[in-house]
Amino acid sequence: MPDKELSLLECGYTEADIETASPDDMNVYYSKDNQQKYGVVGIRIALL
Repeated sequence: MPDKELSLLECGYTEADIETASPDDMNVYYSKDNQQKYGVVGIRIALL
């Protein structure tokens, strides 16, 4: 499956906080060390 970017809205941001969104926001959940060790993936889930 080819790499595809997820929109910020799909990543849990709202219209109100899109302007201040930063990749560093994810450091709350995954440390920089773990990101480098395991890599980073975004997963889109859809109900069928």
